[in-house]
Amino acid sequence: MAKLKNVHNIVLKLLQENEELRSDDFMLLSAVYGLQVAVDQLPFSTICQHHVDLGLPSFETVRRTRQKVQSQHPELVDEKMKVIRAAEQDEFHDYSKKSAEELEALGFTVIDDDDDDSYIDSDIDDDY
Repeated sequence: MAKLKNVHNIVLKLLQENEELRSDDFMLLSAVYGLQVAVDQLPFSTICQHHVDLGLPSFETVRRTRQKVQSQHPELVDEKMKVIRAAEQDEFHDYSKKSAEELEALGFTVIDDDDDDSYIDSDIDDDY
């Protein structure tokens, strides 16, 4: 819990001080990491592959913490991004409900493995 408390306090402070970070999780992640290591001097691949060794929180931890902080402090929410995130959430929710067959019909590549679980990849990258 101590690590989460630390990430929470860092994210809260950064969101209070920099409005730009409220709408861009990658910028926020860079700011969080930049407080702990010289991210501008390390290749992105090194940061991704060694974030645990470097003592950095995961991207998802920072994203979820931002979401939690903004739910507790609505004044730290970028209203334009709030609309965009809601639309993306609805789109992902619709996507998550589709069967492999439905996704395949929409142009997604569906690969079955031996365990009969499906790995779903997309050839569609219009929005992402």
